[in-house]
Amino acid sequence: MPSTAKKPAAPTADKPRKLYKWSYNVEVDGDEFIKRLTPMIIEPVRQMMECDGDMFMSEYQKLVGAFWQLHNNKDKEGDEE
Repeated sequence: MPSTAKKPAAPTADKPRKLYKWSYNVEVDGDEFIKRLTPMIIEPVRQMMECDGDMFMSEYQKLVGAFWQLHNNKDKEGDEE
């Protein structure tokens, strides 16, 4: 049976890809944002499930960095609406 999933629309000249701020003077598209954010979340959470003590705090610090990436871009979304 053929797949019914829709392919994402390619950006056009009328509608450019949305960019998200990653760091000072660096903006990335949504795909790159997710690609960069994924290891910031997956590995620390996996380690936190297996560790405790100092290792737990190290992974927590990585998650805080991911939190701020999401938080800063969420605020940007609200400004554009």
